[in-house]
Amino acid sequence: MSGLSTAAVVPLLPQQADLRILERLNPVFNIDGIVHVMLTQSIATVPRKELGPPVSSLNSQHYFEVINALDMLISGS
Repeated sequence: MSGLSTAAVVPLLPQQADLRILERLNPVFNIDGIVHVMLTQSIATVPRKELGPPVSSLNSQHYFEVINALDMLISGS
């Protein structure tokens, strides 16, 4: 996929009290001691040249949570 000029990205925002989340669609991750919510419904493509270096990684430890969120977005179930 590195040969593509764009990348699909999903925002991770610090959790806020007023942020409405759905458990499966919006998994929660602890990144450097700060709780972040994955806003799967805000997925977008971004030109790779506009992306900076990664600041963290949701490696294999969170694989199923990420896949389940994407499945929920696409299939609705």
